[in-house]
Amino acid sequence: MSSPRPDDAAIREQAYYFWEQDGRPAGRETEYWMRATIVLSEKPQMDALTKASPKKAVKTARIEAAPKLKAAASKAKAPPAKSAKAESKPKKK
Repeated sequence: MSSPRPDDAAIREQAYYFWEQDGRPAGRETEYWMRATIVLSEKPQMDALTKASPKKAVKTARIEAAPKLKAAASKAKAPPAKSAKAESKPKKK
């Protein structure tokens, strides 16, 4: 599968940055144009390869929600309040 070709304006800007970094040498326009084309063509693929997996995002959400879940669980486990009738002993027959 080939990567989408970047537009000329993006290539031109990236080539300019490469040219600036190398001290503005004369006569190497094609080299900088090709370097910029390659870098920009590979960028979507690199972004996809270095993107965090969805499992990590879910795990992070669980870690952040854990204190809230523990607090809710402890409230749910609390014994019901005893009423006055429940405290009295049953009568023997």
